[in-house]
Amino acid sequence: MPIGIIINALCIFLGGFIGLFARNFISERIITNLNMIFGLCSMGMGISSIVLMENMPAVIFALILGTGIGLAIHLGDKIRAGALMMEKASSRIVKSSPSALDKKEFTETLITIIVIFVASGIIGAAFEYLCSWGQEMLFGTVSWDYSGTPFNIDGRTNLMFALIWGTLGLIWIKEIYPAMSRMIEKIPKRPGAILTILLVAFMLFDGLISCAALTRANERAEGVSATSSFQMFLDKHLDDNYLALVYPNMQKVNEDGTKSEPLKDTVKNT
Repeated sequence: MPIGIIINALCIFLGGFIGLFARNFISERIITNLNMIFGLCSMGMGISSIVLMENMPAVIFALILGTGIGLAIHLGDKIRAGALMMEKASSRIVKSSPSALDKKEFTETLITIIVIFVASGIIGAAFEYLCSWGQEMLFGTVSWDYSGTPFNIDGRTNLMFALIWGTLGLIWIKEIYPAMSRMIEKIPKRPGAILTILLVAFMLFDGLISCAALTRANERAEGVSATSSFQMFLDKHLDDNYLALVYPNMQKVNEDGTKSEPLKDTVKNT
């Protein structure tokens, strides 16, 4: 489990939010001095890394080559064109024309979009990773495997889905959540409280039944016979054929780290 990567991502996310809320209580002088300190720390880390670097000629060559390629393909012009596209996109999000956005408003809107996108991508990918890891720890199975995809982390999540989570986060905050919030606020307080209790109870029941079904599936795979009426109920109504419909890509993780074929294929072959 890449503990370091997860801790770094969470620290960046948490530090960003702390800075966002604390900036109003910190003087500009302190902020300026902190930026200088962080800049000096970064320079120090860079210099110390250069001293320890074993392939300096390759790094210098890569910088020269990258600069040449950037000039040849007019990378600066492409970056400026991308910035104009982002400006148009941000103006649509705030329901304004590009001309109506002054420089400060555009910058604040763009920063908000980037923060929401990055935070949603990190949280979504981390949640996906932790769900996969937790399922493997509890039940010895995983419901998805991205091992064959680019930029994956232990096959539990990858860059593509992080980008999808980021996009969904923007859509959720901008469109879905405001509409749902308006609908929820129209529900009277007492019926709303009763509905909330019922939904929470249903979710808990659904989660417990799902855990019991997965546990019993592992027992069936190991040849353990049903000894209670509840286990018999699970064998009858939540058997492997049913689980293959709900978790078609679920795979058992063996002790050596290898994975069995997906549940849908296992059921098909039996």
